[in-house]
Amino acid sequence: MNFYNVATEWCADLPNYGATYNSYVYQHACDYTSGDNQQWEIVPTRSVDVGGTRQDLFLIRNVKSRQCMDLPGSGANPATTPIWMHKCIATDDNQEWFFMPGNSGGWYYVNLAANMCLDVPGWARDGSDKGNPNPLTIYPCWDKDWAFDGADDHLWILRQLA
Repeated sequence: MNFYNVATEWCADLPNYGATYNSYVYQHACDYTSGDNQQWEIVPTRSVDVGGTRQDLFLIRNVKSRQCMDLPGSGANPATTPIWMHKCIATDDNQEWFFMPGNSGGWYYVNLAANMCLDVPGWARDGSDKGNPNPLTIYPCWDKDWAFDGADDHLWILRQLA
């Protein structure tokens, strides 16, 4: 599946058709073939209580590299921390995510440790988030003043290969 961003209309991507550990995750024009490294899978880990709601947690693993989206170190990271790839660790790390429904058919992908969303740097309202390549980061999920009904570029859709 491709991670398709509702605002930029681009997909999460790894550089150069593969990635070594600590390679950053970018966005790029979507390639819906299996030859690229834009194919991702959701790997369930466990369920936890988040703010009074039971959430199913998962890893976001790249099909080609078999590595997972990660944040540096372990525990919470500040806003604008870049997402990178690393060996998948199922618990006690900051690789676990959960989804929350958004508008436009998209979903917020929330990092459990940081309690922030998968983000494209820049802003949807002025198109500064549409550059190639932009490294993905984490950022607060919503603000009433942002484009896309407050979601900015934090909404994603999983798209199957054709």
